[in-house]
Amino acid sequence: MIDLIKATRVLSNEEMYAIDWFNKHGFEGTLDRQFPRKAKFMVGKNGVTDKFELLCCADYDIAAYMEQYGRSFEMLCELTRLRAEMARQMAE
Repeated sequence: MIDLIKATRVLSNEEMYAIDWFNKHGFEGTLDRQFPRKAKFMVGKNGVTDKFELLCCADYDIAAYMEQYGRSFEMLCELTRLRAEMARQMAE
């Protein structure tokens, strides 16, 4: 679940979509800052955390944007796994 305790104003449609998307896809995190045109989140899943910035009130396909972020996060998870594996091998 995404913690909204730091929300300072009413959530935009884009912010609400992103929060629902994160929750449906098993992410934990917080909405860290809200600005008039963007929001900053700290999100994580399976031990990997990431900073996520969302533009608000822009004309774009939020569903496609979030799906692209999902692919990006999967790559981050794979990189994290490979780095940990390399560190273990070098320690042996």
